[in-house]
Amino acid sequence: MGEILESKKLVKHESGKEYVAIIQYMPSSNTHIVTRKGDFKKGFFLKDFALDFIKLFGGSFISSVTEIPVFILIITWLLLFFILILIYQTSNWEFFLIIQFFILVIVIKLKLQFSYIMEYYRNTKCNNCGKEFICREIEKPDFKEISTPVNYWIEATRFWTCKSCGYINIRKNYEGFDTKKGKPMKLSSLAKISCKRCGKTGAYIESKKPDILRSENRGREELVKRSYYRCKFCGFEDIRGVEFVSYIYDDSPGPSFFMNNIAYEDYQA
Repeated sequence: MGEILESKKLVKHESGKEYVAIIQYMPSSNTHIVTRKGDFKKGFFLKDFALDFIKLFGGSFISSVTEIPVFILIITWLLLFFILILIYQTSNWEFFLIIQFFILVIVIKLKLQFSYIMEYYRNTKCNNCGKEFICREIEKPDFKEISTPVNYWIEATRFWTCKSCGYINIRKNYEGFDTKKGKPMKLSSLAKISCKRCGKTGAYIESKKPDILRSENRGREELVKRSYYRCKFCGFEDIRGVEFVSYIYDDSPGPSFFMNNIAYEDYQA
């Protein structure tokens, strides 16, 4: 398997968020594995009605709805709009457009809520006694980020306990993280970074393409980029990150884009 170098880092976001991470580095394959604690599952709008929806429509139907691509919904919406215009032969097409737009928004949001319902159903069903909507998370999940020279992905391990039989359900999945490898930094920008150990500038090279993690929630888009550097002179391996936050639908005055640095500091318990 080769040599494995392990270190503990305090990951500090300039925005105030911080957490402790274990970083394992395998020089032979230039692979980093970053392990950290995540957050408990958040609630969603229809969470209290999830059981009712499962009973009413059935898990198979709800699961089928979640598999419909959004572009299919948009195409169906356009066809329905033009059919209504042809049927009613009206020049007041703006009225139909507004009504159809609201219907499309509701359908897309309902599709998203259905995906949350199915995820909640699978998570809270006990693997031991088979009861549904009976499990709850008992500790914060483990997130494992794997970064190779060509790939980047995240695995989540969550711990659920059954309130009926006490069985611990351990569930591992990828949770739909939007991850990819980014583009290398321009040499002119890279030359400006000084080595943390020897202090020389123009010393760093990127040991591999950066990792990109993207998420979006209620009009807020967050993109986290983590870069890996190696000093040409002293051989120091450095990790640095930056967080880009933008408010996509924000028309209010003031900045709608923020950039925060992320530091990886040696952690002393």
